[in-house]
Amino acid sequence: MTCISISSTFVLNLKFERICLAKKIWKDYGSDSLISSIVPQVAHVDSTEHDVRMIVTEQGAADLRGKSPSQRARCIIENCAHLDYKDLLWDYVKLSEGKNVHYPFSLKNALKMHLAYAEHGDIRKAVYE
Repeated sequence: MTCISISSTFVLNLKFERICLAKKIWKDYGSDSLISSIVPQVAHVDSTEHDVRMIVTEQGAADLRGKSPSQRARCIIENCAHLDYKDLLWDYVKLSEGKNVHYPFSLKNALKMHLAYAEHGDIRKAVYE
């Protein structure tokens, strides 16, 4: 993710909004792309969800200002996720529905997309428990 700013800590005190661009991390082969730039969990975080106001991908933009974590997840999937991965991401969000949680998170399933890519070479082969 690239943030339009000077540094993560410096930008927190600026008056303008922080906009983050999700980099394309694969070569563009159309619908044969096997990695999504939008995933439920990452191994390393530079900018937390509290610092990001907007996310922009090649699919669209998600304005996250004033939204709860559940609303943010839905907004990002709807506006920024590639069509090939939307169903997989919606399935992940549904794991926490009806459980009265503030943050849509499943520790057991958070990195399943990463594991599917490591094992099968395709994120779409992730299976949630």
